[in-house]
Amino acid sequence: MAENEETVILQEYEFLIGANLARERDDQKSYASFISDIRKDLKEEYLGNLDEKIDRWLDVTRVMHFSNARPVEFYMQTKLLYRDGFYEAAIMVARSTAEMICYDILQNLSHPFGTSEEIERHNFRKLARFLFDDAHYIDERVHTLLNSIYDIGNNYVHPKANKEAKQDARKCMLLLGETIDRLYSVGSFKVGTTLKNAYAAFPDICKGLRLGIVFFKTPKEAEKDAKRWGYSVKQK
Repeated sequence: MAENEETVILQEYEFLIGANLARERDDQKSYASFISDIRKDLKEEYLGNLDEKIDRWLDVTRVMHFSNARPVEFYMQTKLLYRDGFYEAAIMVARSTAEMICYDILQNLSHPFGTSEEIERHNFRKLARFLFDDAHYIDERVHTLLNSIYDIGNNYVHPKANKEAKQDARKCMLLLGETIDRLYSVGSFKVGTTLKNAYAAFPDICKGLRLGIVFFKTPKEAEKDAKRWGYSVKQK
């Protein structure tokens, strides 16, 4: 450390410590007071930049329906991290999802990599190359997308200068979104197919997201809602 360099100490959010200490000494009144402060701060934090979060969420959303697969579940988790501003975390989960996509595909193919546990010991580049060159399961574009996601992630595993986490996270999300679209999107499905909210895997975060049939009291209400989706409804 340079002689005149200022020492910086990182501090935890103090009300969390206060609440824990109050709980340890069984001081319910103080505990409730701290929880009230935390709830107020958390609400203000989320509302304070809500529009920015929505903009980020909109920006990386393109496709409506997906196959029920683990890589899709992790893709949704990555979107939530990016939406809420956890850029480095989003990048690292995107990198892991690129690996997971290889594992998921290989489960249904003949390959020389051994059991499921043994597959994960192999280098990602080797697995992706096999899927492209030998199995011919992925095309050149998907192979490039997967490697590009992994390249960005590697910059955050190994310390390097000049990182722009927000821009890198957005790029990662768009690359991963295109990959998931090409491999797991569903354009049509039969009547009777069960629809499951893609965010249902995260009930501790996504309690308010809806997926179901919406009923309208009058034809006019139905027509009004159809218009916002871009549909044309003709009344008889």
